[in-house]
Amino acid sequence: MMRDTLTNHRGAITTQCLTATGIKSSRLGTKGEDMSTTNIDPGTYRITNARWEREMLVSSDRDCNFVVAGYYAQSSDQKWLIQRLGNHYHIQDAGTGRYLTAPEPKYNASVYLDGRNSCLWEIMGLHPESDVKGYTIKLAESNLILEMNVSATWAKYPSIFLANSQREYTACLVWQLDRLGPLPSDQSDSAKPSASPINLTIPQPSISQSSPGTESRTTPKDQLISQLADQIAQNNTRLVELAVQLASQTQKLTDMSREVQTHKQLVQDREREIWEHKQKIEDKEREIEDRERQIRELTKSVEEKDQLLLRMAARLAEGGGPSVQSQDQGQTTEVSASNESSGEGILNEVGVLREKVERLEGLMMQVSNILLRWRVQL
Repeated sequence: MMRDTLTNHRGAITTQCLTATGIKSSRLGTKGEDMSTTNIDPGTYRITNARWEREMLVSSDRDCNFVVAGYYAQSSDQKWLIQRLGNHYHIQDAGTGRYLTAPEPKYNASVYLDGRNSCLWEIMGLHPESDVKGYTIKLAESNLILEMNVSATWAKYPSIFLANSQREYTACLVWQLDRLGPLPSDQSDSAKPSASPINLTIPQPSISQSSPGTESRTTPKDQLISQLADQIAQNNTRLVELAVQLASQTQKLTDMSREVQTHKQLVQDREREIWEHKQKIEDKEREIEDRERQIRELTKSVEEKDQLLLRMAARLAEGGGPSVQSQDQGQTTEVSASNESSGEGILNEVGVLREKVERLEGLMMQVSNILLRWRVQL
C-alpha cells in the first residue's frame, strides 16, 4: 500500500516538474514494445541524462560511494568504463576503479560504487519512433532502471536511484552514452569482478567455468572471509590516510597557535609601551603643575612688591611728608639729596623686578605651550 502511494507520488512529482519546465512527457516506449538489449562496444564513455543534460558523476568526495547527477565540469573529467559480460555489462568508474552497483535492489533505492562486487546491467535501446534518442540502463533480471531524481532538479547534485520500468517512460529515464575512446590497456576481458544479477551482501557459491557441472572448492564462508579481508585492508588504508590528514591538521593548528602567541606577545609589548608613555606623560603633567604653582607664587610675590613699590613711590612723590621740613637750610638740602638717592635705588629695584616678571611670564608661556603639545599627543 505504502509502495503504491510512493510510486503515485513520484509519478505526480515527475509530471509536475516536466510540466513546469514546459516539456511534455515523451513516449519513449512501453511494456510490450521493442526495447531489447543493445550491443554497446566496450570502451570509455561519458553518461548524461537525456532530459536534464546532467552527467552521471561520482560524488566530489572520492571516498564517498554515492553516484549523483551534475553539470559537466572540465575539471571533473568524469569517465565510465563499460565492459561486456555475456549479454550484460559492467559499469566502472575510471577514476577510482569501483563498480556501479545496487546494494538494495528495490524501487527508489540509490545506486552506489563498490570496489569488489558489481551488478550486471542491461543497456536497452529505445523504440525506433521514440522522441528522445538514447538508452535505458536496467538492472539485470529485474524491472528496475536508472532515473535521475526529478523532484530534486533544483539541487546542485540530484541523486540517481532505481525506478520502476513498468510505468510510462520519460526523458528522465533515458541516458546518452558518448564514447570517448577504447578501454584502458590494463583492462582485460579475463579480469572481471565477481558479479551477480542483483548484488547481495553474502555472495552465492560460484561454479567453475573450466569443469561444467563441478562445484568450485571455494565455499561461501571463504568468499566472505576474503571479502572481509579486502574490506579491512581498504579500511586500514583509509585509516592511514586519515592519520596523515590528522597529523597535517594538527601541525597547522600548532602553527596557528604559535602565531596567536606571537601576536599576543606583540600586543602585550605594545600595551606596556603605552602604559610607560602614559606614566611619562603623568610625570610631565605633575612637573608642569609644580612649575605653574611656582610661577603663581612668584607672580603673587611680584604683585605684592609692585604694590609696595607703588606705595613708596607715592610717598616720594609727596616729598617725604613732615620729615622733609627742617629749621636749618643745610639739613633740608641733605634730606632732599638722601631722598633723591633712595628714590633712584627704589626705581632701579622696580626695574629689576619688572624684568624678572617678564622673564617669568615668558617661561609660563613656554610651559603652557609644551603642556598643550603633550595633551594633543595624548
